[in-house]
Amino acid sequence: MLAYMYERFGIPANKFDDYLMYAKKRTFWFLRKSQLLSEISHLKIKRLGIKAFQEVGSFVKPTTRIIQCFGYMATRAVFNIGSEQLKMLLSGEHLPFDDDLDNGYVILSLNGQILGLGLLIKGKVRSQLPLEDVRFLAI
Repeated sequence: MLAYMYERFGIPANKFDDYLMYAKKRTFWFLRKSQLLSEISHLKIKRLGIKAFQEVGSFVKPTTRIIQCFGYMATRAVFNIGSEQLKMLLSGEHLPFDDDLDNGYVILSLNGQILGLGLLIKGKVRSQLPLEDVRFLAI
C-alpha cells in the first residue's frame, strides 16, 4: 500500500513511519504508533484507527480520509480544479485530464484544499467525492 502511495502520488513511504498498518478482510487501517497500545492489547476492539485503503476489484482505493490527511504531500496525480469544475464533477460530468497518467485515482484539490479523489479513465476524471463531504463548500 505504501509503495502504491509513492508510485501513484509521490508520497514517500517514510511519511507513514509514525503509523501501524493492519488489515481486516479487504480493508487496510492506519493507527498512530503509541506506547499506550500495549495497555489495550488485551481488549477485543472492533475498529481502531483510520480506514486507509480498500481493495475494490483489482484496484486499491485510498479512502477520502487518508487522502485528506496525506494528500498535501503528493507530487503527482493531483488535479487542481476550480469551483466551476467542481460543480461539473458533482453534477456527474467527467472532466478532461491532460497528464500522462495511467487509469486510476487522482487527488482532487480546490484552491490548495485537498477534497478527496477522482477516478481517471481514458483521459477523463469523474468524482469519487462523498457528497456529504462537499455540501459545505461555498461553490
